Amino acid sequence: MFYDLSPKSPKAKAIPPLDRGAQIPELPEIDTVDVLDLEGNFASMSGDLIWSSRVVTAEGEAAQQIAQRWRQLIPGESARCHTPPFGLRFSFKGEILFQASICWECNNMYLYRQGCRSLYGLDLEKPAARELFYILEKIMKSR
Repeated sequence: MFYDLSPKSPKAKAIPPLDRGAQIPELPEIDTVDVLDLEGNFASMSGDLIWSSRVVTAEGEAAQQIAQRWRQLIPGESARCHTPPFGLRFSFKGEILFQASICWECNNMYLYRQGCRSLYGLDLEKPAARELFYILEKIMKSR
């Protein structure tokens, strides 16, 4: 376990260990996706959950559209920034499968599952990635 003891942090905060993944983990069957407004900030954690003051839950067709685009994401090169507009929390039958924050500026994603944090480079210029961004943006604007 790593701890954030920076001057900006009044308390020590546990940060999951970082693992660098090459292949994006397979997304199993899902029935809901929470879309979190991260406002371009690195994901804040509340226990094991990514925290956001604004969360919209996508169900049915909307959740499946997000999952379909997610499954089409492919590995790519990433830069060092991380200013994600959105976080995603994938669930099935009430159980959280994993969470992610995706940055379209630097082509990377942090994935959180089972107490681990992994960093992935993505090719976010591909049509599926652009469509995913559009769907998430539309969901957040509609509510």
